[in-house]
Amino acid sequence: MIPACRICAGSVNSRDIVLRCGSSLKLHCCSSCDYEFFVEDPIKGLKADSLDKSRLASAGLCIPAPEEDFKNGARQARSYIDECFAGGSVQGNVLEVGCSWGYFLESVKSEVQGSVIGIEVNDIRREFVKSTLGLDCYSSIAECAKNKIKFEKIFLFYVIEYFVNPVRELSLLTEMLDAGGELI
Repeated sequence: MIPACRICAGSVNSRDIVLRCGSSLKLHCCSSCDYEFFVEDPIKGLKADSLDKSRLASAGLCIPAPEEDFKNGARQARSYIDECFAGGSVQGNVLEVGCSWGYFLESVKSEVQGSVIGIEVNDIRREFVKSTLGLDCYSSIAECAKNKIKFEKIFLFYVIEYFVNPVRELSLLTEMLDAGGELI
């Protein structure tokens, strides 16, 4: 059975694709809004820290140590930081959804007048952000939303495709914005 689009409930086209790990999955693409998604729930794999294993190790590449991965991520995040903070510092709180090791958050701390907070489903990476970087980091959007914190900017880099229910998740994030805040 072909599912409806998770965003607009429109019809989807499906095709088999081969993932980097070599396994096959059906990719669904909405005819109306172009949202692409898998039916499989990726959260279990993300929580278990198996994404790098499927992406890197299965391709014969080494999985970098957290410190090395942090440095690589910080270097890659530089262009996002330059673009997103070109207008100067942020006066309110900043949230990054899917913050991984926290390299973006650590890099922008000096540009933010409020709190810098992350959301990361991966237990190992979330603990790194909390213990090594000393930043608040939640396991889910719903957990963070319970704290009623408002954000001037909420960043989502390469994470929407992992949302099981993107409309619900994006609605929660929108409710967490300050008046005039931005989802980026």
